[in-house]
Amino acid sequence: MTAALSCRGLVKTFDRTRALDGVDLTVEPDTIFGLLGPNGSGKTTTIRTSLGIYRPDGGSIEILGSRNPLAVRRRTGYLPEERGLYPKMRVQEQLAFLASIRGLSDADSQRRAAAWLERLGLAARAQSLTRELSKGMQQKVQFAAAVIHDPALVVLDEPFSGLDPINSRLLKELMGQSMIAAVLPMVIALMVALSVIGNRSASMVRVLSLVPFFTPLVMMARVNVLMPPLWEIWLGILLLAVSTAAASWAASKIFTYALLMTGKRPTLPDLLQVIKAG
Repeated sequence: MTAALSCRGLVKTFDRTRALDGVDLTVEPDTIFGLLGPNGSGKTTTIRTSLGIYRPDGGSIEILGSRNPLAVRRRTGYLPEERGLYPKMRVQEQLAFLASIRGLSDADSQRRAAAWLERLGLAARAQSLTRELSKGMQQKVQFAAAVIHDPALVVLDEPFSGLDPINSRLLKELMGQSMIAAVLPMVIALMVALSVIGNRSASMVRVLSLVPFFTPLVMMARVNVLMPPLWEIWLGILLLAVSTAAASWAASKIFTYALLMTGKRPTLPDLLQVIKAG
């Protein structure tokens, strides 16, 4: 089976800075593939070079069976890290326009634009100017623009930027329903509850949540699984219950000891003194 995206020895240099130095990656069909790394590690450069936005200085790219990324651009969808919308266009008009330049008819573009706004809970803002939308709303519109033409490969750069937990969950569900293959770079400061998307990211780091119960609030755990496995949920509940019980037991012991020491209801300084004394 031909890979959705294959890069071999990819090199990209900006002035004297080598942003990519021999990058190898393969994204198989029917997968969600994650890129994880700190700022400046080359995630966005990898994406843009793979899609033909940047010209590589070395290496080879094959995307959807073609060695020319621009030749298959109508079969790809891209959500860039920065906003790529026209602020003075009306929301539905903009979605329909972006669909039309991907090869859809005017009637189909309008129909799909209206349907996507309905799915995203933005139907009431269809005639609003894009600049009047919040950052999170604009991010949802931009996601719709990336998938409205049913691409074979969807590439999302920081897809959850600006979204609250509810809309993040909505976007995850839509991603699970819409994507055949995807590359998602993520830079998340809170590494405590993180489950990186990617079931075949052989050369990438996959970090399992240290607090599994909270994983669904961060991002999807696996392809076509919008919730983590049942064992992961129960383990999280068990850890939460054990830690709560241990904290309650310790608090009761400290309170009792402080009560015996002071002969009265202990204050916070009394409790701190007991803790300090061991």
